Amino acid sequence: MILKIPPNTNMTEGSIIALTKNNIFIGYAEVIMSTNEALLLSVDKKAVKTFNELFGEQIPFTIDLF
Repeated sequence: MILKIPPNTNMTEGSIIALTKNNIFIGYAEVIMSTNEALLLSVDKKAVKTFNELFGEQIPFTIDLF
């Protein structure tokens, strides 16, 4: 699964991001492209189920990068 999120200057191509939901680890994402307009993330299979639920049920969520 590929996600497009707002840009973040701290993230570069190849960066690995740990994904959590309610402080529980759900999987990893890798930055596959970083531009001034967006980050493209490749999400691992473990986290895809959670994102499918969020998108399918139209549950609002945020992606916070530190």
